[in-house]
Amino acid sequence: HATQQVRQKERRLRTQFAMQRCDYRPQVQHRVRAYTQAPRHLFVKWQAALPFIEIVADEIETRDLPSELAMLPFVESDYRPIATRGDRPAGMWQLVPDTARAQRLVVGDEYDGRLDALASTQAALDLIGGYYKEFADWRLADFAYNAGEFRVKKLLGERDARTLSADELGKLPLNKITHDHLDRMLALACIVEDPARYGVKLPVGSADTHLVAIDLENGMDLRVAARLAGLSITHVRLWNAGYRRDRMDERAPHRLLLP
Repeated sequence: HATQQVRQKERRLRTQFAMQRCDYRPQVQHRVRAYTQAPRHLFVKWQAALPFIEIVADEIETRDLPSELAMLPFVESDYRPIATRGDRPAGMWQLVPDTARAQRLVVGDEYDGRLDALASTQAALDLIGGYYKEFADWRLADFAYNAGEFRVKKLLGERDARTLSADELGKLPLNKITHDHLDRMLALACIVEDPARYGVKLPVGSADTHLVAIDLENGMDLRVAARLAGLSITHVRLWNAGYRRDRMDERAPHRLLLP
């Protein structure tokens, strides 16, 4: 039953696409070919990402957002909770410390909300949703996420974003990396929408890959949690990477993501 629910969510993910994808501009198809030239490699990376993809898909569905946004962490980090030091971006959404704190995430040595799959997803989607309210175009929201809100606002000037064609958006004088960021997100959505069209197969989720949030009354040691749940401590640490050490910091949410 749980596996059926997961697969229903994956089908819904494919029906919530809302942006111009495959034919947005020629560079999107170039990215599609790059992603699909090694089908096995894409399959393995997608399989590793599945537990986190489903968390993001749930949040997107709850907020009624375009499913394309579920591809964004794949573009940013292959859905890996990357840990860094200093002012560098971290987590699967690659948030810098100042942005994360502005979104009310705790960033510290004991707990880093940017590495917390659920907390960082909620913060990132809040951020992108805010950009959409400002620019009224999800592609511009992606530009703002990558290049900064004020950079996009300056380039638009007095123009109404809703009047811009795909060609005009593609010619905005932004960094090549920013345009490529959108191309890659749309390319992945194009593949996910119809994998067979590109000769690839993507893994499907199951009850084992679907993580649920369990709120705890008090903090606990991750090693104890793994033992009580009969799970590998390696997996428990991966699914709950926000905790930088095995014990839960007092400032951190006392919550575990488990299958």
